[in-house]
Amino acid sequence: MGLKKQIIPCTVLIIILMLVSGCSEMASTKIDDKLLGAWNSNDRYMRTLIFFPDGTWSAGETTGSWAIKNEQLEIQRNSDKGTFTYVYYFENNYNRLILEDVFSQAQYTYSKI
Repeated sequence: MGLKKQIIPCTVLIIILMLVSGCSEMASTKIDDKLLGAWNSNDRYMRTLIFFPDGTWSAGETTGSWAIKNEQLEIQRNSDKGTFTYVYYFENNYNRLILEDVFSQAQYTYSKI
């Protein structure tokens, strides 16, 4: 096969890979955006959890960082560097956030403020 015939399929493959990687990054960003903002817990403590765009969070005096990794929410506390991993999903048109602890299976429900 000639060099010209090899360049065209390679170029097409590169363009397709760029499009696919760009789309998955955009989808991830949209999910991250849905987490941003303030959420009230629906438990007896009525805590407010706030996710900031810079990857930090706060809940009263407690602060830390957060990230989406392997389609799960990882939250790290600044105070003791404890890391918590949650399966997360939304309900009620993205106005309710459900967090399920990967290890204990405890569920926490938050409403968007």
